[in-house]
Amino acid sequence: LNLQLEYIPDIVADLASRKRLDQILVGFAAQTGDEEEVIAAAKEKLARKGLDAIAANAVNSLQTGFGTDTNQATFIHKNGHRQSTPICSKLELAHRLFDFLQS
Repeated sequence: LNLQLEYIPDIVADLASRKRLDQILVGFAAQTGDEEEVIAAAKEKLARKGLDAIAANAVNSLQTGFGTDTNQATFIHKNGHRQSTPICSKLELAHRLFDFLQS
């Protein structure tokens, strides 16, 4: 078995390097693990990528992540403000993210 890997540029880091002051850059961290591990990984990604905010969600639950109609996330702002959501529709989660960014 010969597996060839191809370099994929870091799109988020590139966007962060070109971000204007009037823009807000939000990333997403789909992680596995318990809540503490998911939050820790998201905070690290927030700092490493130069994001303004990040939406962290655990993808190891039957009600959240890929292939589901519902999700749950914790939004983290670079200023430390944090807000967790209940399990809800992905549309509602998007609205909650916009509300979080406006607060």
